[in-house]
Amino acid sequence: MSTDDLFRQVRVYVDRLIPAAPQVTMQPAGGVTLVNFATLFQAGAATDPGNTPAGKVFFANAGAPIAMNIQVRPQQWTWNLDGQDGSLSRISCCQRYDPAHDPKLEPDFYAAHTFDATGPHTATVTVTWTATMTIKGLGTVPVDGTFTRTSTPYTFEVKQARAQLESGG
Repeated sequence: MSTDDLFRQVRVYVDRLIPAAPQVTMQPAGGVTLVNFATLFQAGAATDPGNTPAGKVFFANAGAPIAMNIQVRPQQWTWNLDGQDGSLSRISCCQRYDPAHDPKLEPDFYAAHTFDATGPHTATVTVTWTATMTIKGLGTVPVDGTFTRTSTPYTFEVKQARAQLESGG
């Protein structure tokens, strides 16, 4: 087996190892948010760096089988809001709300957006993955290129709310 053939087979294996398309979720939950309110987006647990898949694989070779460990990791989450590709791009995973991190004070901690118009909106996310392979006696080397998975569009509604004081007691 030539080196080029081996690397092609590794890329096919890596492509199968990476989870299917991410699932967009948001906070607040329920598919409704408010104008002038930070809306947080997540790409699902499968793209969390703590849940990265790994595999041990053997490739047939004329002499002896080649055994290697393969590790894949998500590297970037690129969000498309209402057709604006890359409107949110993160190199860390999309955090759920944490009271210790105010979205207004730490906007880069979250994949967050504040909408200024009511109506239906859509969000998709493309997760870019990289992989490494470890071969006994040769060490760890990167697998050439990147791998991507894109979610289906997630549609949600942005509404306006008004505060109203009530008399009584």
